[in-house]
Amino acid sequence: MQQTVPPDLKDQSLYQYATTFFGFGSWEADCWLIGLEERGAKYEDEFCKRYAAWQALSRPDIVDLSDFLRECRVKGAPDWNNQTWRTMHCICRAAGFAIGELCACNARWGGGTSVTRGSGHVALIESMPFPAPSTKAREWPYTEWNQFGIESRASCAGKFFDERLGKLAKMFREHKPKVVITYGRDYTPGRDIRDWVAGIHDLPASEWEARFVERRASRNVHFRLKQFDWAAGNKSLLICVPQPSSYVRYAGGACVPNLIGRIIQERLN
Repeated sequence: MQQTVPPDLKDQSLYQYATTFFGFGSWEADCWLIGLEERGAKYEDEFCKRYAAWQALSRPDIVDLSDFLRECRVKGAPDWNNQTWRTMHCICRAAGFAIGELCACNARWGGGTSVTRGSGHVALIESMPFPAPSTKAREWPYTEWNQFGIESRASCAGKFFDERLGKLAKMFREHKPKVVITYGRDYTPGRDIRDWVAGIHDLPASEWEARFVERRASRNVHFRLKQFDWAAGNKSLLICVPQPSSYVRYAGGACVPNLIGRIIQERLN
């Protein structure tokens, strides 16, 4: 659904939104889930409601999911049956994070008010802050936003993506989460969401390690793992898994998220 431009939106305010708003939870969360962009934009006023909620909550860089949902009141958001979210939740639960159900009342899932390190919280972070129904070019809901230069996903990424990746790298160094999980590969041609670690050159880190888990009646599911070592023996694991829709729909795919989560738990221990 083509998105309506908020009446008070200016270039500078859009720039601030696009380069500072990263999602839900807390930077202090043990686990960060970094997605491509939030799924949504099914109704023409959805971005207007989200933008107004962000303003009403004092323009945070990351916010409690429940607080945001109460403020913006987007119909049908979030979709708790979303396959990607449910798969990520299974991975986190098997790894020891996000214990409990996948719902707004689970304060460990996108909670931002009482997060302490070691409590198993998960932050929901997006590479880009503009919701869309899918990553297909024809479903980009901002094609009429020529005045802001985001009339295509590629042009939008060209304006904001690199700066957002740089800020993610900065927050990673500052907060040192135990696990960062990304999924998929290309955001746009030539732009890999794993590139946000490219700005971290002076920390001891392993090369990307190829791993896989077996899936019945089909091919193995491959993913990649990278480890950063901090002082005092602490470490951060970076995991990049395929888009969940590529494996959970096949026979035996339901066990794959749990197996990936167990591998993460073993590496943390």
